Amino acid sequence: MAEQQADVVLLEAADLLQRCVRLDDRREVRLVVTERGHRFLADVTARLSARLGDALAALSPA
Repeated sequence: MAEQQADVVLLEAADLLQRCVRLDDRREVRLVVTERGHRFLADVTARLSARLGDALAALSPA
């Protein structure tokens, strides 16, 4: 649990994630991906898709 909380702190510090505490019930916390986080995820997805495409293109047909 402490390790997961540390991960959230790091993601918040990088402005990739925002923690939103409910004012009427502080036990509930929402984690929201920031605009920067969305751009980061889109970039990572595009890079992984390109690498996968390159790897598949290098295979010989069955």
